[in-house]
Amino acid sequence: FTLKNGHKVDAEHIIVSGDKVSEQTVVHYLNPRNQEALDENSMGDILEQIKQRGVDTEGIAIRKDGIYHLIEGSRRRYCCIKLSTDLPLWVLPNDISNEDIFSIISAAQSSRKLSYREVGLQYQKLMEDNNFTTNEQLAQYIGISTESVRKRIQAALIDVRLVNLFPDCEGIPN
Repeated sequence: FTLKNGHKVDAEHIIVSGDKVSEQTVVHYLNPRNQEALDENSMGDILEQIKQRGVDTEGIAIRKDGIYHLIEGSRRRYCCIKLSTDLPLWVLPNDISNEDIFSIISAAQSSRKLSYREVGLQYQKLMEDNNFTTNEQLAQYIGISTESVRKRIQAALIDVRLVNLFPDCEGIPN
């Protein structure tokens, strides 16, 4: 894998047995996918495919204290737990930086883009972790426009009771 600064790291390929996925894996705290929004309805686009063929695209994780922390692949993890299906993973060295993890998450958004709300919740955490007080500071830190940050932060501020009125609320891109 090529990290944000261009440094390359090797990853180990492993397969977590379907009956062990729930106990041997967790979702990494920087993974912004809203785990509470994962259900059979929101997973309809991949649940049946995984049931028939298994997982054909590896997740990405780091290993800490014997547990695989999924940087990318929480939707597949959900399906594997639901179906007792094996979960293939690329396991990166556990000493990569949070900035590298964030860049891997951004690069991996090919199957279902994160909603503005999911990204905004992650941005709020990044602001807190880095003691940023303005959207401008965060925008400069991650290298995007201030307006992009503002829109996503605004989406994160919507009352969760309103958001939850929509089936598959995280499927609404913006």
